[in-house]
Amino acid sequence: MPVTLNGRTPLVTVQVDGKPAVMVLETGAESTALTVSGAQRLGIVADPTRTSLSGGISGLTRVPTAAVGPIALGPLSLAESRRLVLALPTLEALRPTPGDGLLGIDLLSQADVDLDLPHGRMTLYPVGLCRAGLPNWKRPYAALPTWQATNLWLGTQVELDGRSFQALLDTGSAGTLIDKRATALLDLPEPPANIRRTQAHGIGDTPHDIYPYRFREMRIGPTRFPNPVLGVIDRPGYGFQAAPFLLGAQYTNTQHLWLSYAARRIFVERAAAPPSPNNPAPGKAATNSAAPGDAARSVAP
Repeated sequence: MPVTLNGRTPLVTVQVDGKPAVMVLETGAESTALTVSGAQRLGIVADPTRTSLSGGISGLTRVPTAAVGPIALGPLSLAESRRLVLALPTLEALRPTPGDGLLGIDLLSQADVDLDLPHGRMTLYPVGLCRAGLPNWKRPYAALPTWQATNLWLGTQVELDGRSFQALLDTGSAGTLIDKRATALLDLPEPPANIRRTQAHGIGDTPHDIYPYRFREMRIGPTRFPNPVLGVIDRPGYGFQAAPFLLGAQYTNTQHLWLSYAARRIFVERAAAPPSPNNPAPGKAATNSAAPGDAARSVAP
């Protein structure tokens, strides 16, 4: 099925109670949810007296819920249920088509997911059709090391400047982010006061400041990324409780991945050519003055 990249945001069309809706493919969301404008467009009324806690990069917040009919994507479906209705201005402001919600791993975990965002496509294999969660690819591939998160999230190991970190795959994150736990282990210097910062807005009212930092090297499985520019977030929110590293669009939008939630395995197709060292920082294009393979390690301009 097709996946459309709006900027760095992967979008898929689902059916909500028989009506088409555009949702973000979000491996960092535990449950499928609607946006405020998406619920309105679909004729779904949120009940402010029936709320639930929801967590994201901005922390925990209480949000209204709504009775939502069945949600279907290809061979997968979620039964009628109460679902969160979230205020997500960045998603609702997407053009030409605003996002109606987040498609989470409560639905994706029903299948082995062949996710090929570089070519704008995804194939779903309901659990049990693929032996041991293995890809049916003909081209060479490698297994990524995985670790057991406390919920359905899939995590892998990332080596950054010689240190290993647990990371969550988060297709809905515009960039790859690390928090203060990782920066402390890496002994990063404090950023200068005049550094250009961006803000990460998620669920909740409190945005987080992010600044770009250029590292020497990042390794994920068989792939080496020289001089990556990653986003450093000033403090961890709920979305960082499981791991200090969110592996976002810089990685997920450039790799052919196989996600097996049932087998707790992740595979990546071996690249025919090395990746570009110029990985954009969240919210901005990277300007990389260091040559590939250079040992530069500094706050990015």
